[in-house]
Amino acid sequence: MEQGINRLRLPFWLQWILATAIGMGFGYEVARIVSPATQGLLFLSVPGIFMGCLQWLVLKKRVNVRGWWVLATFSAFLIFDLVGWIVPSQVKPLIGQIFLALGGLTLGFTQWLLLRHHYARAHQWILANTLAWLLGMILAFCGVAISVSLSELSGVGLYGLSGFTMAVFFGTPLGAVTAYVLNRLSAQHMS
Repeated sequence: MEQGINRLRLPFWLQWILATAIGMGFGYEVARIVSPATQGLLFLSVPGIFMGCLQWLVLKKRVNVRGWWVLATFSAFLIFDLVGWIVPSQVKPLIGQIFLALGGLTLGFTQWLLLRHHYARAHQWILANTLAWLLGMILAFCGVAISVSLSELSGVGLYGLSGFTMAVFFGTPLGAVTAYVLNRLSAQHMS
């Protein structure tokens, strides 16, 4: 698969966006399958593995982070997942954006631990992920609304697409914002 992607000669930023969005989409679908067995505890962690793997395939051409990128990404999703289980449901709506920003902050921080060895201004990665995560959530909710609306308009049961659509709508801005920042960091590369 990796050779097929390389043959397409897609620009780095597009590879990164696709890796992030597709990783989230497929990861979400796999999570839906394994969720009953894990009682939903690892639900968000599964997309983290898929996204981390696909991002690593793109990133390893620029930065030697080995497989640690996958572990860092998975860890961030796992932490966010666990916090989601700890925070009472009644409190989440009250702290909505703060709670959602925690996901991006956690992801940015765990990946920053690797990027800081390669880029002088790697701290920008944390803020970029936090903002991208919030933007991604807004678009994800739009994706669900679009999918449900199409289902209702067409009369065809497309509700199964809403989860995949939501994950891709979330992953696309996350990939776009972080691709932009990663390109900027690469331009300011520290040797």
